[in-house]
Amino acid sequence: MTDFRSRLLAAMSSSPIYRGNRRQLSIDVGKGNRYISNLLNNKNPETEPGLFTARKIADCLEVPIEFLAGISSDLEAEQNQLKSPERQHFFNGSGTATRGTRNSARAERRKNTKIDDLIRWWHSTGGRLENYEDISDNIDLHHQPRTTDTTIQVGSIGKNSLASQTLGGNDPDLLYDLLDQLTPERRGRIINDYARVKNTHFPVTLQKIFVKHPETNSSLELTYQRLLMPVLDKSGRNMILNFSKLI
Repeated sequence: MTDFRSRLLAAMSSSPIYRGNRRQLSIDVGKGNRYISNLLNNKNPETEPGLFTARKIADCLEVPIEFLAGISSDLEAEQNQLKSPERQHFFNGSGTATRGTRNSARAERRKNTKIDDLIRWWHSTGGRLENYEDISDNIDLHHQPRTTDTTIQVGSIGKNSLASQTLGGNDPDLLYDLLDQLTPERRGRIINDYARVKNTHFPVTLQKIFVKHPETNSSLELTYQRLLMPVLDKSGRNMILNFSKLI
């Protein structure tokens, strides 16, 4: 997560409940009394919380996970969006939202899927690949490799996913061709990333990709945010969900 600690401090400073109250926030996210203090004082990136804990922190502070993860930099705007009636009605499960409101929220998820949406979906299904129609166009699915594998077996590519946009289509062969063009070191790092994804930690990382212009054959370097999540398909096979978004 990009600069997680400074974003956490900013979110706490804007909270009338948790401003200057690290102990209470630690307790409310289900951790020991000094969890937040230790988290803020330890600068080692490996000590940053997984997305499950980060999600609890975001809920307590009433900020979206996108802000803590470094995807959005406008805290006030994100807080206003989080508190919008449409979002509250769609996610609170109270049954008070109208069908029109729910449909509007679903349409927004399909058009502009966020990491927050994916985490909620993952929790609602227990990590099973079901009821994912609202996000299916924006994600890629791959069979989870072993660290000793030499490539990744593609499951499916969403028609609106970043891979589909940059490759010019969602044919799995396009992605296989790209993997074949990578250096063994680069391909090995990607395979290792996918192989090490576990239920207790969903890595969100910054990645770079070079996209060739179809007419000039020149290359453009793009930076994107990548989330990897473990899921089980209907046959019980381990799959990795890839959600990537340009930043």
